[in-house]
Amino acid sequence: EALRDIKKMCNFVHFPFQAGSNRVLKKMHRIYTIEEYLEKVRMLREYVPHVALGTDVIVGFPTETREDFLETRKILEQVEFDVAFIFAFSQRKGTPAMRWKETLTEEEKEERLQELMALQDGIYAKKRQAMLGTTVEVLVECVNFKDENLLKGRTSCWKNVLFPGDPSLIGTLQDIKIHSYSHQTLLGELA
Repeated sequence: EALRDIKKMCNFVHFPFQAGSNRVLKKMHRIYTIEEYLEKVRMLREYVPHVALGTDVIVGFPTETREDFLETRKILEQVEFDVAFIFAFSQRKGTPAMRWKETLTEEEKEERLQELMALQDGIYAKKRQAMLGTTVEVLVECVNFKDENLLKGRTSCWKNVLFPGDPSLIGTLQDIKIHSYSHQTLLGELA
């Protein structure tokens, strides 16, 4: 409700699910099920239809089976996150997972990681494609460090936008018409 009602808030929620398998979530000591997670996603999208969601995902957690991995993949396909930080499991000193024997090889973890990253890249492209021709409000943050003729800013959904403009616009909100994109960055011009 706060996200919906407080206009100064960004329409972005970083909401990690970590793994799509309840068995793996329990082993990770997470206090939620995937069903509870998906219900919260549904509620977020009901209250704030244009909310952008970010997540964290770990593949190759000890004892992860191919079926567990496919459940994780299914969540990525179903939710279509705007931002996803996807990592292969690696042991960290001082964590409970340190005492568990790894059940996947580094090659298997890397293969799963690449599979999810390719899936997410397709989701990114689909979402960026849908924004072509739209006009979005952008908070102008700075001059782009790679090309000083461009300004950099973010939409209320936390998407990066580059566009030509005068540095005097830094710190203001500007309407930008999106004409293309490069990787995850939207490209546009002042509307």
